[in-house]
Amino acid sequence: MDTPTLHGLELSHGDHVGTDAQPRCCAQDMTLNPLMSDDLTFKCGSCSTVVVIDNQGLVFDIR
Repeated sequence: MDTPTLHGLELSHGDHVGTDAQPRCCAQDMTLNPLMSDDLTFKCGSCSTVVVIDNQGLVFDIR
């Protein structure tokens, strides 16, 4: 699993990234997976890492 980044910085739980950010993983932009919630869920197409950003722009989960 590669570590998701934003603007070259590694993401971790509780980081404030805003709601218009698009994380990168495995040298590519992560894909936004629309769900029926207020959270933004991004998934890496290569390693399947998932980053969840809550409605306040905080990293809620990385798995």
